Amino acid sequence: MTEYSEFDKMSPRQNPGKVNVPDHRRFFDELAERIKAYLYDDSVNAATDPLGLVHFYSLLDFPARFLDITHNLDLDEAEATLVLVLASHMQRRGVCAWRTDSRMFGDTLESLDSATDSLLERGLVIAMPDESEIDKRSQLGLPILLSADIFGILFQGLEYCVNFSVGLSAQGRIVRCDDIASRTLYYDAGTQEEVNRLLAALFADRFGAIMDRLSQRGRRRTMSCLLYGPPGTGKTELALQIARSTGRNIVQADIAKMTGTYVGESERNYRSLFTAYRYAAKVMVITPILLLNEADSFLSRRVHVSRSTDKYENNLQNILLEELESFEGILMATTNHTEGIDDAFDRRFFMKVEIGVPGRDTRLRIWQDVMPALSTDEVSLLADGFVLSGAQISNVATRYDFIVVLEDRNPSFSELVDLCRAEENRATGQRRNKIGFGKVIGSK
Repeated sequence: MTEYSEFDKMSPRQNPGKVNVPDHRRFFDELAERIKAYLYDDSVNAATDPLGLVHFYSLLDFPARFLDITHNLDLDEAEATLVLVLASHMQRRGVCAWRTDSRMFGDTLESLDSATDSLLERGLVIAMPDESEIDKRSQLGLPILLSADIFGILFQGLEYCVNFSVGLSAQGRIVRCDDIASRTLYYDAGTQEEVNRLLAALFADRFGAIMDRLSQRGRRRTMSCLLYGPPGTGKTELALQIARSTGRNIVQADIAKMTGTYVGESERNYRSLFTAYRYAAKVMVITPILLLNEADSFLSRRVHVSRSTDKYENNLQNILLEELESFEGILMATTNHTEGIDDAFDRRFFMKVEIGVPGRDTRLRIWQDVMPALSTDEVSLLADGFVLSGAQISNVATRYDFIVVLEDRNPSFSELVDLCRAEENRATGQRRNKIGFGKVIGSK
């Protein structure tokens, strides 16, 4: 296996400005064409040689890093070419393994197979036995992909050039911090204190020092947090706003959508998600957040096996526990309740923040924020009269605005109260008597 003590010194070259993304994209497009010719055309020449293209673009970050790797690790031509083929494949298809196939030109096929054995032995390439991770167009050979270390060195800072979304299509998506709209969130005093503590720990200038101190104490370099509370209290939105404030991208997955139809599909989905996060963390300059939304199902207590479905569900949870045991980075999970959480999962979350239904003073601030045209008295009446979550208050404000736009008029305060009552009824499934609140309005 390769010793990475020297390899680690080959950190990505730091440019004074931003990485030149447009030029890199042009380079990767040309590289993909040359590799296609290299693999499937026996008339390769200087004009179609993929290694020659790297030298031509050697002033760009990726080609410069690639040349550093080939020099420092003393890769021969076949090994260097295979690394380049894998890098191009993963740039286009995300964390998806590649393998040789029978359509390749004979000498090329033999050369790459030989290089595969060498790079596997040195730990620069890893094998992926899981069929879900293989490019289905391939037909022969061992499925392989670049190690996370090599991939990270080649692509760090170039995440906008890597098509992570292909590999995540069934499991989740990448949410860029720059694409998250700013929103002001309001919490009761105790919750706000916990939120501030979490936010402060994730700012880049402090996070690295915290991870170093954990490592020095023999702990994994992990920050894990469970956000729990009733629906509509803003758990997911809090994770998004923390990501935006700290400049972190999010690898987001809705756990409820990851359950597959076929045997083994769910297990592959879970493993693929964590694999994709590991590679994304190597590439992104600032450690991203892995957000597991609606995680109630996998956090629940494992059950005594009395039927086949019990064994299947327990197996999924065991896979997740294994992934969490070795996880490094930032993990956030949201759930609507904690009373049924398995103790093994509970121990793996270092922080737990309850996002409850806002109290009266917090509801007051939310109403003032979403409907600033209301008077002080009107805001007080709504905050006192309806115990609504932030999402519910936002829903009421949205419906109010629709009436304004569609009917070209401002609804009365009484109509606004009816909208609040309807929102409350939808949440509770019960109709509340109008008399009590009506008296308050009448006395105004």
